[in-house]
Amino acid sequence: MNVNKILPILTIFCIVPLLSGAALASKEDQAEQTTLNPAQLKLGKRSFIRCQACHTLGAAEAHLTGPNLHGLFSSTAGEKEGFAYSEVLVKSQIKWTEDNMKEWLRSPFTFIPGNKMAFVGIQNDRELEALIAYLKEKTK
Repeated sequence: MNVNKILPILTIFCIVPLLSGAALASKEDQAEQTTLNPAQLKLGKRSFIRCQACHTLGAAEAHLTGPNLHGLFSSTAGEKEGFAYSEVLVKSQIKWTEDNMKEWLRSPFTFIPGNKMAFVGIQNDRELEALIAYLKEKTK
């Protein structure tokens, strides 16, 4: 076997990806890339239609009936300035993680009894995952 013929092939398929960082992507990066697919974001956007009557997403947008959701993930429930949250939500001190958001959106009245969000919840897991992916993307 001629090494001079194999070396360019090895360089292209092994070394170039390493130099570009493609092979160094973490499992989290790879998971995020697969969860942010266009079809899922489209479904999430469609699902958000139910939310947009009360919530905005952009950094400079105002609160509506519900609070603006910009910077939602990793924030503490009830701490967004300029919005009058229910006392139970403020006292909950819940951090908005993906898991907590999933439970909240599935059944707000069960997750934090006594809150004042008028939303029945989303029971469909696929739609719920898509809405969370959409919110994570749009509230950064």
